[in-house]
Amino acid sequence: MNIANADFNVFGTQANTNTGTSVGNIGSNFYPTATQSQPTQPDIIDPKLPENDAFSTFDPKSYAGIGMMASGLQSLGSIWNAYQQNKMAKASFGLQKEAYETNMGHQVKSYNTQLEDRARARYITEGKSEEEINAYVEKNRL
Repeated sequence: MNIANADFNVFGTQANTNTGTSVGNIGSNFYPTATQSQPTQPDIIDPKLPENDAFSTFDPKSYAGIGMMASGLQSLGSIWNAYQQNKMAKASFGLQKEAYETNMGHQVKSYNTQLEDRARARYITEGKSEEEINAYVEKNRL
């Protein structure tokens, strides 16, 4: 393109038409002339107009019951979950109680066995009778 035939301004000034060199459209986007087309604005859709709304038939009053039903289902689910957790807690407590009682029984038996062993060792070295050993063990056992 010859500058002499160019119809644009570069940075707001008239191009030099005496050189006859071709420079193309450099800088033409900064200040377009009247012959260049201006970009158009997209059609603005007014959201208040029902014909432009995909959900123009939505009536909040007709769907008010859905929220209440969803809330009710959520409440029922929460109640069911609490019931299941309560059953699991009872089962867990029963297992822990059984383990505690078993452990306690073994500890008592172990204590009584140690008590009898110490008493027998002590009383035999002291030369005491079997009745005295049994009396001491019965008095101090759990």
